Amino acid sequence: LVKEGVTREHLEEAVRGSNVTFRDGARNVVDILHMKKVPFLVFSAGIADVIQEVFKQKFNVQLGKSALDTTHVISNWMQFEERTTNEGVKEFLSGFSELLFICITKMRVIQKATIMRPW
Repeated sequence: LVKEGVTREHLEEAVRGSNVTFRDGARNVVDILHMKKVPFLVFSAGIADVIQEVFKQKFNVQLGKSALDTTHVISNWMQFEERTTNEGVKEFLSGFSELLFICITKMRVIQKATIMRPW
């Protein structure tokens, strides 16, 4: 993905064009938890940036964007770097979080989650 020149814009477009759906009532659960300030953690061996973008587009929820936000993603984060192109400044994928979150390493990643991505 790094070699292919993936940008944050590509990620946003991919989610917008996807058919990701949630179970019935999922939106209500997320809204209630957010309103009552109940911590809601998403653990995934997938890519956190994709999960974050899905929540943003489908639920209009900006995960972890505020100290008051109680919804967080513990997963593999993409790392981006800004580059100037003919079309302006874009964020290009440059790598992934140091500890990869897969089923074999999940306990180690969970223990270090607050160090890697402080809320």
